[in-house]
Amino acid sequence: MGSLPAIFSGNQAEAEHFINGVQAYIQLNREVPGFTSPMKKIALVLTLMQGDKVADWVNDMGQALDELDPATDNIPALWTMFFGRISRTIPGHPGHGLSTNRIGKSHYEDALHR
Repeated sequence: MGSLPAIFSGNQAEAEHFINGVQAYIQLNREVPGFTSPMKKIALVLTLMQGDKVADWVNDMGQALDELDPATDNIPALWTMFFGRISRTIPGHPGHGLSTNRIGKSHYEDALHR
C-alpha cells in the first residue's frame, strides 16, 4: 500500500524526509505479510539507501544483519533499535555524528538482550 519513500542518496537536506517517509510506509503496511518481520523491514530500508555517500554505512548494516539468526534474533526490539539509531547515524542526517560507532552485530545483540 502506498508509495515507497524516494531513494536516499545521503543528501542531508533529504534525510529527515526519508526517515519520516520510511516510518509512514512501515506504519501503513504493518498488517501486510512480511512487514511484521523486523529483519525484512531493516533490509527494505537498506535497499532504499543508494549512492556513494551511504554505500559504506549500508554495507556495514547489511553485513551485521546477515550475521544475525532469523530464528532467534528477528524480534521487535531489533527494529526498534535500528529505527531509533538510524536518525543518529544515517549519513547526511543533521543528527549524524551523535553516535559515531559503527553499528554492527554487537549493537543488534545489545538490543536483543534488553
